[in-house]
Amino acid sequence: MKKLIILSLLATVIILISCQEDLSPDQANGAVPNLPSNLLSYPKSLPNHISTSTGSWGGRGLDTLSLNPPDNKITDAGATLGRVLFYDKKLSYNNTVACGSCHLQSNAFADAKPLSRGFDGNLTTRNSPSIINAAFQTSYFWDGRIAKLEDMVLRPLNNHIEMGIEKIENLEAKLGATSYYPKLFADAFGTSEITKDKLSKALSQFIRSMQSFDAKIDHGRTALNASEQRGETLFNRNCASCHSGTNFRSSSEFTSSKNSSVNTNAFANIGLELSYKDKGLGEFIDKKEGYFRIPSLRNIEHTAPYMHDGRFKTLEEVIEHYNSGIKAHPFLSSQLLDWNTGTDPIRMNLTEVNKEDMLNFLKTLTDIHFINDERYSDPFVR
Repeated sequence: MKKLIILSLLATVIILISCQEDLSPDQANGAVPNLPSNLLSYPKSLPNHISTSTGSWGGRGLDTLSLNPPDNKITDAGATLGRVLFYDKKLSYNNTVACGSCHLQSNAFADAKPLSRGFDGNLTTRNSPSIINAAFQTSYFWDGRIAKLEDMVLRPLNNHIEMGIEKIENLEAKLGATSYYPKLFADAFGTSEITKDKLSKALSQFIRSMQSFDAKIDHGRTALNASEQRGETLFNRNCASCHSGTNFRSSSEFTSSKNSSVNTNAFANIGLELSYKDKGLGEFIDKKEGYFRIPSLRNIEHTAPYMHDGRFKTLEEVIEHYNSGIKAHPFLSSQLLDWNTGTDPIRMNLTEVNKEDMLNFLKTLTDIHFINDERYSDPFVR
């Protein structure tokens, strides 16, 4: 009887092995992307209501050149390759973490946790922010230390906490041994050779194509209900000095020279601490302690938790911080100083109805279509 059981088990193992021999190593572990037979079409220009706009909320409109620079124009094949790279855990040292592990589509490509876990389980030092409309930034990361998107996308790969790739050459060989990357690179760049430059360009094309401009607010003020309109008025009065323009972020972001150093006007100290352990821009610019990037508020409803350290779990907490919680830091941004004293933090003195109206307005910045767009979904999910 025991011999029959053993023989039966051996036969099962042989059958399983023979079945797997017909599969590539990628297919055997289910790691092949599921892509449509025809390429999906990615945006290469701005929608009409954005490309010619100067913004109903002040600041400059956005330009197509930022979306599609001459040295790395978006192609459908390039963005498709970028999509696969973005979600592929093989880009981490031990195949456990992808870019999409910390930038979730359901969270408007932010992380749902205050700090993200890297390839070995250690926590990152800052919150992973949303990367939508990243084409229109002139610097990257919370402290703006990188000026070009093509440079930024490679930094998490090399980071000793995030993805742990010490030598990019090892990653090139690793991806070249898969069943699918040689063809994807050939389709995108005309040759199957995998290089650091092509990795950078494909990831950048995919991220640059992530434009989100189909929220309720984009249909005009008449599309807003009474509470949302009241909230918009409050927002313009209290928040638009930092969150302005078509993208609801610092308008200074779009006017800085791309050849200059970090444009500090696109950053702010919002009085989170009396003394910052993480000094932000203050790590390398004098008198900028506590200065962090002013983010776009588009899809803000879905990007919790908030701030560079993910300290606020809800938008209600964020609103209350600006209403009553700003601390009197010596380098507090001037927009947040009381005009009467010039030194004390502002207090908005919002009523409960005011807070609800403000919250309702912020929710009009949500682009549901984008958050559910197949083009930006995980191709490894079946």
